[in-house]
Amino acid sequence: DGKVDVFHANGTGWWVSYGGTTGWNFLASSSLTVSQVALGDLNGDGQADVFYPDGANWWLFPSGSGGPAFLHVSASTLANTELADVDGDGRTDVFHANGTGWWVSYGGVTDWNFLASSSYTF
Repeated sequence: DGKVDVFHANGTGWWVSYGGTTGWNFLASSSLTVSQVALGDLNGDGQADVFYPDGANWWLFPSGSGGPAFLHVSASTLANTELADVDGDGRTDVFHANGTGWWVSYGGVTDWNFLASSSYTF
C-alpha cells in the first residue's frame, strides 16, 4: 500500500500497526525482540519479512507471521550486516562490510558475492 508500517517485538510476540495509524495487529508468538531481527522483503512478495540471523544460519519469517524458513548458512549476524536492495530487483539483499571489502548475498539465499574493496566496517 506504499505506507510505512510500525513493527513491535517485545520478547513474547510480534505486532504491526499498518501505516502507523491502526491499532496493533498480532502477527506471531516469538521470544525474539526487535534488536535481534531486521525487516526487509527478502522473498520478493511485496511485504516486509522478519530476518533472523542466529549466528549459524539465517531464518526468514514471511510477512512476520509465517515460518521460520531456512535461508542460508552464515555466521554473519545483525552486528555486521545491513539489509538493502543492492541490485534493484525489488528483493532485499544482505550486505556485509568486513573492513577489507563489501559483500552481498542476493535475497539472503546466495553465497557472498564480492562487490568492491573497502576499509569500511560495521
